[in-house]
This record gives sequence, structure tokens and C-alpha cells, in this order.
Amino acid sequence: MKFHIALALITIVGCSGCASHDAVKVVGAPSPVDIVKNGVLPSPYNTAKIGHAFDSYFEDGVWKSFKTGAGATVVEFDGTLLSGKLSPSNPKSLPVKVQFTFVTGSSSFKLSSIDAGAACCEQPETLLNKIYN
Repeated sequence: MKFHIALALITIVGCSGCASHDAVKVVGAPSPVDIVKNGVLPSPYNTAKIGHAFDSYFEDGVWKSFKTGAGATVVEFDGTLLSGKLSPSNPKSLPVKVQFTFVTGSSSFKLSSIDAGAACCEQPETLLNKIYN
């Protein structure tokens, strides 16, 4: 009995100074980014997982998550739309930012914004149609 208590104290004290990169990640607890990347959008964009579709269509894609001041979890994708992908007459590469917002207290999310600039497309559906077709 004394051995188990001593071992537990050594383990707790021994890890109190551990760096965060030494921490154990709980298996089976996906991050918000993983949830979005493995999710699908509603029809007609449900033909591929979001992560695969976005990572295949854009260059230099970066995924991150953050909490808003109101406590909402947002997953943001930043990527570059290469010249000619949207339209052969558009010679520019354009930065694109897409945000997905989680429903509070659940793993459900919705596409909340697409910022691709007026040079890209006025309607989000225009860009989504290109990504998923």
C-alpha cells in the first residue's frame, strides 16, 4: 500500500514540470479542426469530406480553431485560390478565408462565412460549386 502511494506521488510530482508537448492527448477526442475536416456540407456539396475538398482545391491551406469573445468555437480555413481555377479570365491568385461555427455545446457546425473578395465571386455558392465539381 505504501509503495502505491509513493509511486503515485512520484508520478504526480515528476510530471508537474513537464512541458506541454509531453502531455498525453486523449485518444478519441477529435479537435474542432478534425471534426470539420472529416465532416460534409449539406447537399449538393456532400460528395466529399470538407478537408479533402478544400485541401485539394486550394494552395497553402491552413486550418485553425479559436474561440470568439462570446465563447463560440470557430474553425477557419485560409488558402490561396490559384489563378485560372475559378475562371480562365481571372489571372489573379486570391486569398480565401472560410469559417465554420460550432453550435454551442455540440459537435454540429455550420458554414458561417466565405471571404474571397468581390474579384472571386459575389455568391458563396459560386465558389462551393467550383470546389465540389
